[in-house]
Amino acid sequence: MPYSDYYLDPIEKSYILSNGDSKPPVFAPGELCKIENFEPAKENHFFGWSIHHRLEINLNGTVGRSRGALIREKLYYNRPASELLFLTDSDHIKLHYKARELTRHLNHTQPPTQVHTGILGQDTRCKMREAKVKANDTERRYKLLTESIAHGDTLCFRDYAFYRRYCQRNGIEFAGCKVDKTSKTSTIDFQKPKPPQKITREHQFLNQVHRYREILQVIKRGDSVSRRDAEFMWRFCTRTDWAIPEMKIDWKK
Repeated sequence: MPYSDYYLDPIEKSYILSNGDSKPPVFAPGELCKIENFEPAKENHFFGWSIHHRLEINLNGTVGRSRGALIREKLYYNRPASELLFLTDSDHIKLHYKARELTRHLNHTQPPTQVHTGILGQDTRCKMREAKVKANDTERRYKLLTESIAHGDTLCFRDYAFYRRYCQRNGIEFAGCKVDKTSKTSTIDFQKPKPPQKITREHQFLNQVHRYREILQVIKRGDSVSRRDAEFMWRFCTRTDWAIPEMKIDWKK
């Protein structure tokens, strides 16, 4: 007997038929309209929406029982609305992905080498900062050269070449300017900033300990921490063999 025959409500029957009548529904008869976020899902004709089990993964980030365990305990199908929740497909995927990362951190296991965890390494962050600083210096140098040309100054060949390249790369009309190819003296007051000093491992570790203590105070007050702070605590405690504290995680922070 098809599962849709057990449901008298036309919306529920249509939902089951559109999602495949060969597998048992997760909600009990008469419970679909009571599920949280039912109205926005119905407005989109349930397209791009999924029903999420609260017993499997809670919204606060804690991991409950697995899908297989819920099925074995007969707690997965034919459930009341209080145990279910409508989520968009993207939010549903993100929630399960974060739960897998949380489980991996708590079990002290490393992620697969081919899976991108979304956490940037120290070298990548340094390169991004250097690229940002370089871009800001380029904008400042172009602005100074524009002011110098407006005053009728003659540029040295190095500044002239930079100004021409900048205009060509950014689609700016290059009208030409006065240039002295024999001059090596720049007409603008531009100095590149000195590269930042390298942070030693000891200083970096002390900064991590200071951050660990600040987050630990937030946890002891009973407040929730952000995803980034939670990931830092998992990594830091795993490397130092310290106990990972129980945290309330706000995934939206």
